[in-house]
Amino acid sequence: MAIKWIFCCINTVFINQLCTWLLYGELRDPYQEFFVYQMKKNDTSDTFISTPSSTTTCDKSLVSTLQQTPLDCGYNLNPNMIPYFIPLSLAQEILFIGKTVILFGFDPKKVKKNNSFTINRPMLTLQKIDADSRRFTIWEEKEAEFHEKLQKLKTIEVFEAYNLRGVVREIKECVTKHLWTVAVEEAHLLHELRLMKDFYLIGRGELFLELLRLTAPMLDRPTTRNSTRDMNHAFQLAARAVFLSNSADIEKFSFELPYVKPNISVNSSVEDDSSTVADGWSSIILKYDFKWPLHLLFAPEVLARYNDMFRLLLRIKKTQHDLHALWKTYKQSPRFTMCQLHNKLMFLMDNLQHYLQADVLETNFSRLMEAVNKTNDFEKLKKAHATFLADILSQSFLTVTSGDNDSGDTLDSINNPVFCNIMELLKLCHSFCSMSEFASDKEAEDYYIRGYSDRFNKLVKQLMQLLVSLRDRPCGVYLARLLMRLDYNRWLSGEAQLTQSVTNMLRY
Repeated sequence: MAIKWIFCCINTVFINQLCTWLLYGELRDPYQEFFVYQMKKNDTSDTFISTPSSTTTCDKSLVSTLQQTPLDCGYNLNPNMIPYFIPLSLAQEILFIGKTVILFGFDPKKVKKNNSFTINRPMLTLQKIDADSRRFTIWEEKEAEFHEKLQKLKTIEVFEAYNLRGVVREIKECVTKHLWTVAVEEAHLLHELRLMKDFYLIGRGELFLELLRLTAPMLDRPTTRNSTRDMNHAFQLAARAVFLSNSADIEKFSFELPYVKPNISVNSSVEDDSSTVADGWSSIILKYDFKWPLHLLFAPEVLARYNDMFRLLLRIKKTQHDLHALWKTYKQSPRFTMCQLHNKLMFLMDNLQHYLQADVLETNFSRLMEAVNKTNDFEKLKKAHATFLADILSQSFLTVTSGDNDSGDTLDSINNPVFCNIMELLKLCHSFCSMSEFASDKEAEDYYIRGYSDRFNKLVKQLMQLLVSLRDRPCGVYLARLLMRLDYNRWLSGEAQLTQSVTNMLRY
């Protein structure tokens, strides 16, 4: 009897604190006895996530990473203080609900626009909305109902872990539904997702073709202090050329070309500040000024991954455009070997571009929009978007799961052999397109053509073997389409001197 009385006293304090946190986003814990604690200003481990996600279509760890959204509202979990009857997943849901209530307790119109949302930025200093308006907006008429259900858990006869989980799930469902309403209906999420496809995934091809025409020479060189300004000016000119300059959507996007100050040695000129560690193609960043509260979806890690896709697609589009521009030069050339190599390179780039745009981006984006239209839960929406991004990264060779690693960790593009092979092919295409700059006579051209042809055959053979080796991965279905396009008549297999055609290698 004494144990029950002690438990009831302790449980009363616990439920009161839980109720205050879940319904009002307030923490009254001066002695740090609750498992949610207020972080110090230099603690950057705060993330906006409820429960770990799982998926069968792409790498689980990558999806989980992309679902994590930094939100510096100042609260996190203390695992050592979680009661034994509350699993970690439930504790994360409780933390998620309180953070969401805090999120809607601030007025975004008072916040200075900041599209970077870096992890190390200071905690949000926002002006609070009236408490009654905030509670009515989130809970509508359910606040009293949730409060009563939580208070009933104070009695030892009613309190059970599954009863607590049930109440928390009901509150979370209400919170995520309201979050979905704000993101989809007020922030126009569907339109913003289409903008991400049009700009980051180069859906507006005519805009970026014009941009490449204006900026390709600048991107070929190392960045300078004026590169960002010149790039954004060219972007506005390109938008005007394709009649997009009056669109409000253009104003949401801007470019940055990071400048790294070179190390000036004794023998170098002080006036020479153009030599940096990278050119524009490898360092260009597309920035996006999104609406509140879409930072919960487009976290810094997510935007960084979108930029990885953008850089790859931009380089492929530029290479494809350069090869097509040479068609006028070589269409009537009497030199068969040069025309043949040009056609091979153009065939490869055209099929790679079609694979990425049609098989990868369009297919997965249609699946994403279908999933978004079917749910009114923000957590499911965020999971669908993370799955979409992880799928296109994997199918574009920007990430790959190591088959020998039981943990399922993903390798970045720099360690992905397929990505490295494609980059070598792009370099080969670039050298071929600029051959006239350093080949002064016919003998020199023949020398370079022979070297390029041998290099092409070697890279294609390596690419075919690598793609076939990935047929058992989740992206294998899409890779099979790419391989069949490249080797539909077994001609490329023969040119690459493979022992058997790709068609035969794809048979199980």
